[in-house]
Amino acid sequence: MVKVSRRSAVSRVAEQFRSEVMHLEDGELLGSEDTLLARYKVSRPTLRQAASLVAQEQLMTIRRGVGGGYFARRPDSRAVSRMAALYLKVHQAPLTDIISAFLPLRVEMARLASHCDDPALREKLLAFLEREQEIDADPHFRDFLSGERRFHHLLGDMAGNRALSLFLEILLDLAAMVDREEDMYRAHPERVAALRQERNRLARAILERDEEMSVLIARRCAKISSEWLLADIEKRKSKAGEPDAAQAADYHFAG
Repeated sequence: MVKVSRRSAVSRVAEQFRSEVMHLEDGELLGSEDTLLARYKVSRPTLRQAASLVAQEQLMTIRRGVGGGYFARRPDSRAVSRMAALYLKVHQAPLTDIISAFLPLRVEMARLASHCDDPALREKLLAFLEREQEIDADPHFRDFLSGERRFHHLLGDMAGNRALSLFLEILLDLAAMVDREEDMYRAHPERVAALRQERNRLARAILERDEEMSVLIARRCAKISSEWLLADIEKRKSKAGEPDAAQAADYHFAG
């Protein structure tokens, strides 16, 4: 009974932490340990265990010593997306599920981004295009990967939809977990060139506020990427001695 009571107290305090943190700014002091002990009327071990749970969720940081205490924290989207991607990988999410989720996300984000009127974000997208033109003469694989990530961050900001942006980050992080030898771009400079061209066309369409063209190009980008990935999987299945190419549709991110 004591153990049950202890767990209940930890859960209760953890929930109180979460509730209070939601009303604080990032880095704002929630209270010193002694202050929180008096506020919640629990033992030190219970308080620390609850704080540890909330800290794992990236909602709190704990600093010991002079000037220390319990501070509010805002979760980082990259950490959240990586954990979700890892979950999908561990549970061997079928690649077809990933592909079917990616296309509508990218298309909808492109549509929303074409209506963005934020001058700072539009300036960032213009700077992105100018940077792309600078490296056009001598593109490097790392430049391509960096550009992909920066473009998707911008796309998410311009779309103004945090949920869609997070879901896209999850899928991108999951794709990044594929082994290097299975990367669909690394040994295919022609694919890199083709996708960069379409991606930059999409950026220009968004800057021109052309919703129809933005949707069309975004759909094309997602479609050709999916076709390349499935083609590579089918080839690897064939090399592995599995004659049924249709099995490629059930390929899993098993690691």
